[in-house]
Amino acid sequence: MDSNIKPKTVLIDIHNLYRAETGVRKYTELLIKIFSNRKDGNYRYVFYPEPSKTSSFNTFRKKGSLFYRLMAQIDIIVWKQITIPFKAFIIKADIVFFPDYYPTFWRMKSHKVVMFHDTFFWDTPEHYGRIWLPYFKWITLQGVKRGASVMTITNSAKLKIQGILPFEVKVSVISHPHREMKKIVSETDEILRSLSLVNKEYFLHVGVFEKRKSLQVLVKAFDSFLKETKDRNFKLVLVGNPAANKRFNDFPEVVNLIKKLGIKKSVILPGYLSDSDIAKLYKCAQAYIFPSNNEGFGIPILEAFEMGCPVITSSQEALVEVLGGAGLSFEMGNHNELSELMLKLHYNSELRQTLIERGSVRLLDFNRNEYLNKMEAYFYSLP
Repeated sequence: MDSNIKPKTVLIDIHNLYRAETGVRKYTELLIKIFSNRKDGNYRYVFYPEPSKTSSFNTFRKKGSLFYRLMAQIDIIVWKQITIPFKAFIIKADIVFFPDYYPTFWRMKSHKVVMFHDTFFWDTPEHYGRIWLPYFKWITLQGVKRGASVMTITNSAKLKIQGILPFEVKVSVISHPHREMKKIVSETDEILRSLSLVNKEYFLHVGVFEKRKSLQVLVKAFDSFLKETKDRNFKLVLVGNPAANKRFNDFPEVVNLIKKLGIKKSVILPGYLSDSDIAKLYKCAQAYIFPSNNEGFGIPILEAFEMGCPVITSSQEALVEVLGGAGLSFEMGNHNELSELMLKLHYNSELRQTLIERGSVRLLDFNRNEYLNKMEAYFYSLP
């Protein structure tokens, strides 16, 4: 870069790290790592709040009562509508990037860029508060309407977003980069021993127990798998916590189904695990299974590819797009078809190896080393 040219300032709002627990959190954490590595160039990146503060702050969101949930909403309103515009003014930001759907309402001197990871708030309104949801959709769309550009992560998500926006706006697609799980994988087998798992003798799912994840479909398919193979040593590992919101928490129903089917000893529910332990589970699993009925992307697909783990997903559009033919897909919600694919993979080591090889090739399309260049080319294209 010419030393006489002043770099443009990009303010990145990472307030969502105070409250996000799913894919948006993973994406934001990855964003910080990638953008922080840029030492010089045409852009200067300012994360706000400071990343070091977000890991220790005990937010209202993490407390259960109605009062604290209300305080959490007041907190986010103040942050988005007052704090961020003021910070952008002080540092003379050229661009403000909101990686969490929710831009500032006001038109700003800075150009606003908002990331829509999906359209869940429009797809499943029954999962959200009747008062909060109309407000959130209204203020989000008004924020987009007032001087913002929209980004998303798959072409299928782009089509959905264009369908829900009541006005014309350009929607650009830049897919998530992979997370480099190989660098953090546990070097020991301790996690396998602690969960009584044997290498390649379990199926894996990682994610919060939300209803859209369709984990009951996976449990039913696994039950059929056990009946067909008669192998009670084989396990299903469902890593993750119950969803924070009762409206879309599927954990109690999944547990009840496991008990009803009589497969409690074959299904492992370890709760939250570290990334290094999860990487190890990917590496040693028979396959990663993603039965979700609504996703904007599907980061675990890339994680599994990197760790040499075959992938089976539902036919949900975004998952199939990210899979890119490097895995197997079943009709969404069809547990019998999923069970057939699990059996096919179990009995066909050649197919398993082919999928591993295809996954490693497909992963190249999500190279994290190219992600920052793509983002900066996008920033350069902004008016």
